[in-house]
Amino acid sequence: MYLKQNKVGDRIHLVIAHGYRDKETKKVRTKTIKSIGYVDDFLEQYPDPVAHFKEVVAEMNRKEAQSKPPASVTFDRDERLEQGHSNRINIGYATLSKFYHDLSLHTFFNNRSRQWKVEFSVNSIIRLLTFSRILCPASKQKTFEQRDMYYEKMDFALHDVYRCLSKVITLKKDLMIHLNSQMKRLYGRSSEIVYVNPQKNYMYID
Repeated sequence: MYLKQNKVGDRIHLVIAHGYRDKETKKVRTKTIKSIGYVDDFLEQYPDPVAHFKEVVAEMNRKEAQSKPPASVTFDRDERLEQGHSNRINIGYATLSKFYHDLSLHTFFNNRSRQWKVEFSVNSIIRLLTFSRILCPASKQKTFEQRDMYYEKMDFALHDVYRCLSKVITLKKDLMIHLNSQMKRLYGRSSEIVYVNPQKNYMYID
């Protein structure tokens, strides 16, 4: 779910929406979960209504994730892989996947990429590149060729990976702010001391 802002004349109307991929057309659709109202109607109640309701949506996403039953896997102890079998899947990235979701990176990339109108999933590509960079560093092409080693839906082509990166680079500042905010929320990271490198546009928080 995400907070959708619709401009109606000179006003902004807020809606909690849910994006999903149509199974038949394979196109991304939007479903309205709840209509909130106009931003200016909440100015007396909240200093920043948009920021407030974004946090409300984030909390809804966290509760939804927690309510889902844990997945279970059944193994046949008598079953054996033949020597040289290539159909081996890496499940060791589950811990990385948890950190990825705890930091709400899936929400960040899904929400920010909606306006790009691309056929591929930006979040899926970033997940592949992130996990592979940590577990099995390689070139973009090699990483793409080894995508079957993960339990992930990889319905994108190699050229989509490069197209994705050319767009994600524009989110650099927003991503840094998002990560710092999530680190502070999850781990109590202090943001009282900030170091900025003006030449490389880097920000360090102690």
